[in-house]
Formats: sequence, structure tokens, C-alpha cells
Amino acid sequence: MDYPNQQPDPKMSLEQLLEELGELRALTDGLLGTIPGAFIVLDSQWRLYYLNNDAKKLFEGNETSLLGRTLEEAYPRKLGKILSSQKIRELLDGKENTIRRYTSYLHRWFQISAYSSDFGIFIRLEDITSEMILNRLLRLNEFSVNRARDMVFWFKLGGHIIFANMSSCDSLGYDAEELMKMKAADIVLSYSAEKWSEFVNDLKTQGSMTFELSLRAREGHIIPVEITSNYLDYHGDEYIMAFARDITLRKKTDKALTEAKAEAELYVDLMGHDINNMNQVATGFLELALDTMQAEGKIDNTQVDLIAKPHEMLLNSSRLIENVRKVQREKLGHFKLDIVDICQVLKEVKNSYSNVAGRDIKVEFIQDGECMVAANELLKDIFTNLVGNSIKHSSGPLLVSIELKCVVEDGRVYSRVSVEDNGPGITDEMKSKLMNRLSPENTMARG
Repeated sequence: MDYPNQQPDPKMSLEQLLEELGELRALTDGLLGTIPGAFIVLDSQWRLYYLNNDAKKLFEGNETSLLGRTLEEAYPRKLGKILSSQKIRELLDGKENTIRRYTSYLHRWFQISAYSSDFGIFIRLEDITSEMILNRLLRLNEFSVNRARDMVFWFKLGGHIIFANMSSCDSLGYDAEELMKMKAADIVLSYSAEKWSEFVNDLKTQGSMTFELSLRAREGHIIPVEITSNYLDYHGDEYIMAFARDITLRKKTDKALTEAKAEAELYVDLMGHDINNMNQVATGFLELALDTMQAEGKIDNTQVDLIAKPHEMLLNSSRLIENVRKVQREKLGHFKLDIVDICQVLKEVKNSYSNVAGRDIKVEFIQDGECMVAANELLKDIFTNLVGNSIKHSSGPLLVSIELKCVVEDGRVYSRVSVEDNGPGITDEMKSKLMNRLSPENTMARG
């Protein structure tokens, strides 16, 4: 195109220029003053003849010193090369009269447009930094979602797929265009139209849901997934966003662990049953041998321990097996809470240790509280073990005191039982390790 002469008329002074264009400048200011963005108007000689307020902030100097100067003379360094005369010519010559440029000095993006007329050239700079940042974030979000390892889907409430990321396509064996012609019922194994409708209603009520289901791939194989779905209302448009994680490996691992657990429990049951049976046979023969030899006078009291000790060990072994079985049953939830008379339980514990052979043992029970508590059948084992340990880890005369009291905590009444003895107690060094039975420092722990 033919541009207006780029050189100002050397015969026309600035005062004459302003006087000549004064009325036109007033009209321009009325038209452009309220439009957002920086407006620059060059006259037919490519001289600055109008700058709105936003444009004045970009140029260096006051309005009086700027008007009448050529663009090259008044051009601000802070704009870099985005608004040079060459760029303006490219805009006026190009198929598009709008470009976007970044200035590193201001760290801002501008959308620049330029139009020419018989009068001169109109230039507009619109700050689009926020828009460019938002667009970049949107592109980054789209990029990250599309390349996420988990499958990501967007559905309309009717079940139509409107977006599927690359992982969804790779996992199911469809391309994106194919998936976006399908509905949820086409890929979700258990979802009929009715089931989908129920799911949508539940999701709208809860807002977000996490659950497991199975997806059907193109070749027919089934993919177990964990789904996290969210209901979104975006300016009146309703969507469902779903993240699907393939849990095939987790399912296989869970199955293997379940089978290993069942196998281990079987071995424990078999070993416990068989060893206990052998213990009972050995115990019976030892008791018979001891009774026979004592009756026939073939063994005296000093030799009784030779048979009594292994007999005691076999009894302990049987008790250990029974304890393991109880722990196993407790872990499986076989012991249910019931109303138990704890006073009766503690009296039975006291009586069972009232006559310990070869020891001066006294067990006393002091009751000052309610007897009925919520517990299960393992309650007696707890106090039997406590009193038994007091006896086992002491020597000489021993006093064991079992005391029951009522206490109130947070407005609720409890029965508190304390078991104390006057034995040697536990060393300070051992206290720190007491609850860590399987510590590497104590691999030979016996109980």
C-alpha cells in the first residue's frame, strides 16, 4: 500500500501543527478516550498527534514534548521492538492487522493492531498479559491431563463421553474420536442406562464418590479400576469428571496375600492340632510313669523333677498353642463383647494361684466397684498372664494384690483393675524395650 509521507513538513512548526489538528484531536479524544488500551494516532506525516492516557504511560516525556515528533523520535525503549515503524508497516501490509508481542522490559504481553486511512494511522496496544497467562495455564492443564498415567474422562449427564485422555485410549484400545462417540455403558461392564441414572443422582447429591468397578476394553478383556468421580456445574452446564486408576496389579497382590494368609492359617491349625495331640500323649505317659514309679517306690522325691519338669514343659507348650489359636481367632473377630462378671473372673484367677507347689504365694483380691463390664472371653487370660508373670519372674515369698475400683472419665463409669506385687519388678533398661517384643536386640525373647 502507499503510506503517507513519513517525513514531517519542515516548514510547519509544532504550534501550527497543533492548531491545524486541534479540532480533530478533540474529536479523536472523545471517540478513543473511553476505549481500554493504549491508543496512538499518527498523522499523514507519521508524527504523533494523539496519545490517550494509557499510551502516555508507555511513552517517556510529557504530552507537549511528544506531540508532533515522529514515532522513531519519541519511541520508548521499554517497548523493545514491538511498536517500531517496521512492525507497523508489516501490520498494514499483512493479511492480518493484529499481532501479539511480548516485551521483556515490562514483562507484559500486548495485542497490537494498526489501521490506516487518508488521514493517518491508528494504533492500539491492548495489555493481554492475564489472558496469555490464563491460556498458558489452560494449555498446560490440558497437556498434563492428556498425559496423566490414570485414565481421565468427561461425561455429559446422559453418559456421553466428551473427553478421554491418552491413557484412556491406550488402556481401552480406542482412539479419542471413537470414545467420544460412545457412552459410559459401552465401556463400564456393569452399567445399564438405569444403573447410570442412579449413579448420576447419587453423585449430584454427594458431589464426589470413590468406588471400584470394571471397564471393558476393545478386545474384550476386563480392566479393574478405582474410580474417583466429581459432579461439576459450570455456568449452568453439568458434567461428570472421572479419574480411573488401573488396579489390576493391586487386585492380583491382594488375592496373593489372601491366599498366603489362608495358607499360613492352615499351617498354624495343622501344626497346632498335631503338636498339641503329641503333647497330650507325652503328658499322659509322663503322668502314668510318675504315678507308677512312685507307687512302686522306684523314685524318690529328689528325682521327681526329672519327670515333673518335662511334664511342665509339655503343659506350657500346649498352653502356648492354645494362646496362638486365641490370638488368631481374635484377629478374625471371633470374640464378641458381652456382659461379663469381672469379679467372678478375678476370684477364679486368685483361686488358681492360691496353692503353688514349692512357693509361699499369697494372692489377695480387693473389690470396691461394679462387677459387670463389657468384655469377651479373653478377659480371664489377661489377668492370668499378669499374675502368672509375677510368680514366674520372682523367687521366695510373694504377695500379689488385685484391686478393683470404679473410676469416672469423660462422664462414663469404668472398672479399673490394678495388679501389683512385691517382687523384683522390671529394670529401667528393660522398660523401654518392654513393648517391642520383636526388637533386633532381643531376638531370643521368650514372652
